Amino acid sequence: MKPISLISLSLIVFIFFSTNISFTNDDVPLLINYQGLLTDSKGDPIEGLKPLEFNIYDSATDGNKVWGPQIFNSVPVIKGRFNVILGTTDNIGRLISEAFDTNNRYLGIQMNNNAELKPRQQILSVPYAIQSLHSTTASSASSVSAVNIKGLLKSSQLEDTLSCKYLSVSNTLTVTNNIIVTGNLIGGQKRSIEFFSSDTWQVPSGVSRIFVSGIGGGGGGNGLYRFREGNGGTAGQYVTSMPIDISENETIKINIGKGGKGGKGCIFEDNCYYVPGSDGTDTKVEKIHLDEENIRLLTIKGGIGGSGEEKGEDGVFVKYGCGGKGGGSPNEPNGSDGCDGYIRIEY
Repeated sequence: MKPISLISLSLIVFIFFSTNISFTNDDVPLLINYQGLLTDSKGDPIEGLKPLEFNIYDSATDGNKVWGPQIFNSVPVIKGRFNVILGTTDNIGRLISEAFDTNNRYLGIQMNNNAELKPRQQILSVPYAIQSLHSTTASSASSVSAVNIKGLLKSSQLEDTLSCKYLSVSNTLTVTNNIIVTGNLIGGQKRSIEFFSSDTWQVPSGVSRIFVSGIGGGGGGNGLYRFREGNGGTAGQYVTSMPIDISENETIKINIGKGGKGGKGCIFEDNCYYVPGSDGTDTKVEKIHLDEENIRLLTIKGGIGGSGEEKGEDGVFVKYGCGGKGGGSPNEPNGSDGCDGYIRIEY
């Protein structure tokens, strides 16, 4: 067979952009119009229906195939001239836009399953307009349709509404009006506030649900009775991440449960008696109503005095809600106090 040569006449992309025009993926055809001239070794134009295969590479010779093949089984060649439209996908389903995520792209062509025609045709600037569908930078946009946007979008670059299927923010997202979520709002760092004594707290603007963790006050330990060791108090109840629906700017009252008092022990007195440890009090979270009774949102039970082991029960955080130790020796006849409770609010 006579050697075939290729003269590239034109390489045109059917995409036109204007600063004030908005596109979606359906608006922009991922197509490249390619025209060429095929001649034999004598320079005579080739005629007939010819099978042509097209591939895109990252190098003028050898290199990696980044797109293709796209095979046309019967391309009309008239006086050597032919015209094909490449895209939207190759024969294995890759979008042609995926080939233009960087520079240096070359089009390789084969005819009749023979060796690739030389040289490969370098694809110059116009086809890279396809990459604007996945643009790495944009000075302004009335709408953006993309799989991934990285970098900074200033408020002056956007319309009043930003609509997206997924939004991931690594630092800070500031919204002056409303943010509407139709699915789930996942991730992001929660804010939290802790209370170690009774207090009030105003729900911040925009918060409609809080998650409360807390512990009731621990029970006090019993005192020693003659030579019988006193029982310790039980730990306060522990509740974790209890969801509570709330309204913004409401005032919440937090009552931290107090640890029960340790009982006094006795050893040798004629009228010897011991004082049992008292119960810890409940930790409570309430919504304040000025004109009616407060609404109880959560009650966390305090521990029971003197009903645990001699040493008393440890609270979840040791320092909070722990049961008091019972009196255990003539040198330490009195039971110890239980630990106060604790509240943590996340929102």
